[in-house]
Amino acid sequence: MSATKWSNQELVEALRLVPSDANAAMLWWESVEGVGLLAQIADHMALPVVCSVRRELSVEIDPDEVRSTAWLLLSPERPVLMRHLLSGDTDSAWAYLFTSVKNQVLDDVGRFFRRELSDDHMPAVNGIDDEQWHSLDEVVHQTVQTLQPYTPRSLHAGLMPAVAWMADTATQGRLSHLPTTAGRSDELARLGFGGQRARTLANVTVGARPDHATTSLFAGFLLHPEWDPRYSPRHAASIREYAKRMSVFADASRNAA
Repeated sequence: MSATKWSNQELVEALRLVPSDANAAMLWWESVEGVGLLAQIADHMALPVVCSVRRELSVEIDPDEVRSTAWLLLSPERPVLMRHLLSGDTDSAWAYLFTSVKNQVLDDVGRFFRRELSDDHMPAVNGIDDEQWHSLDEVVHQTVQTLQPYTPRSLHAGLMPAVAWMADTATQGRLSHLPTTAGRSDELARLGFGGQRARTLANVTVGARPDHATTSLFAGFLLHPEWDPRYSPRHAASIREYAKRMSVFADASRNAA
């Protein structure tokens, strides 16, 4: 733990020491002053950012990501943030730095998730490479393992191909339309996941509107392979909703028979 948190003025004074030349800045960050500034960021800003990401996306990030993001944003190659921090118009340098770093981390996590915030933000899934495609197969497997205990036994055989259908279709974009598309899919219907069952499966795998990432099992497993949705309140609630709806559909089918 570094010393007591600097005041806003002390933070600004430290930032003024960062060289504007890229090569000089690289050396400066290894100096006593540079190490001290990073220690302040790590000790007094990392945890609040981690908590913000947990609250907004229901996932965990490494606190080191916060320090690394701050370091990148304060580099000479990206001078915009530094100009604002050193401006006399900025009332609280700490608050401005925190908001900037938090937003950047959320954006980075969101892009990793292939996350669609609204119909105006298309997921950047088209450019994923072979290694990430392999990880998507693992995500499908982990999602099936998570959902199988909450899925009627009569649907177990179709669960894996149905979840794979969701993953394949999600990579094509327009996540907001996916539940409707799934509900009309003849392929899902043949697997036992037609109509409302398909929409329920879409909501738990890809996530429900308006913010898919906060309830998406795919999103959680993509970011952290060892992630456990039971410890994410929003994902756990989504799984409970899936279990309840699947049970209702199963009861309705038995009564109809």
